[in-house]
Amino acid sequence: MLNTTNAQRILDDLSPLLKTFREDLHRNPELSWHEFRTTDKIHEALSSAGYSNISRPLETGLVADYIIDPALPFILLRADIDALPI
Repeated sequence: MLNTTNAQRILDDLSPLLKTFREDLHRNPELSWHEFRTTDKIHEALSSAGYSNISRPLETGLVADYIIDPALPFILLRADIDALPI
């Protein structure tokens, strides 16, 4: 079971990796419908984290399912990955 101490340890371990990932995406912005590198990077990160059910219905963007128990409720997350032309 995941307790608060274990969760904090996991977050502490992942923090540098997530910070580097975020900084890389922000250094390489891509406008709408041109997020090819960003999609590749997200796919690569999810794959290396153990996600196997990843689909790419379009060239930009992806869908990743992480199901622990199909009988349990689920959470849906949606995120924009495009940059603004400023």
